Amino acid sequence: MKYNIPLMNALVLYVGTQAIQYIHSKGQTPGMVTIAHSSHMDIFQNLAVDMDTEGDVSAARCIHIRV
Repeated sequence: MKYNIPLMNALVLYVGTQAIQYIHSKGQTPGMVTIAHSSHMDIFQNLAVDMDTEGDVSAARCIHIRV
């Protein structure tokens, strides 16, 4: 495996918690509308789309574990 899964897990956890904190700091509730067009979601989309098949599957697993 050529991907650092522990690092990917840490990144997903960090970005997710930062997204929630950012949304709460704006007085909003986390949901599809508040997170859909954010820099946090851009990171998740890049993890899921911009890698080869092994990377895509690994990123999807990391995100799925955290949800």
